[in-house]
Amino acid sequence: GVLCVSGELEGRRGVLAVPGLLSSGDGHAVADQHGLFLDHRRSLTTSAPASTTASAAAAAVEAAAAAAEAPVPTAFAVVQVGGKQYKVVPNDVIVTEKLEGPDVGERIVLSKVLMVGSTDYTAIGRPVLASARVLAEVEEQALAEKVIIFKKKRRKGYRRHRGHRQPITTLRIVDVGFDPSEELAASETSVVRTHSVALGV
Repeated sequence: GVLCVSGELEGRRGVLAVPGLLSSGDGHAVADQHGLFLDHRRSLTTSAPASTTASAAAAAVEAAAAAAEAPVPTAFAVVQVGGKQYKVVPNDVIVTEKLEGPDVGERIVLSKVLMVGSTDYTAIGRPVLASARVLAEVEEQALAEKVIIFKKKRRKGYRRHRGHRQPITTLRIVDVGFDPSEELAASETSVVRTHSVALGV
């Protein structure tokens, strides 16, 4: 049983309910945990229109289909940019130290490729692969988040507060290019078959 009292409150007729109770069982709405007065003509739940729900479901189905149709990367590469190494596949986005020269929208070739791998082979450079190239597009030339440098010497009245924002470049990987036959002919490169390594040959 739910305790409900019908009456007048501020000139409006409705249901006055005990806090914490959910429903009166006779179709009248009751208050929430705060004991608020609810008009019996109002609805407690707001349901989305059927058209909105259908459009959201259709959008979700389309997004899932697009993700399923997206090409699966067949090869990855390890590139060195600005003194750091990044493992990349096509359509990856990486943030590197600022690259002087290229503007936003331009495409650049990353030639320092240390390693290329796929389901068929793994090529390791000594130190780099001569025939491997990674094509990237500059998406943004920006500044990183601010870093605060604070110095203090106690009892000396010495305080220094400085901020620094490091220039960065955002790159999107477009393609990973590699020719295993050309690397096999070069003596500076070691190409190892992954299946042979797995079998211990």
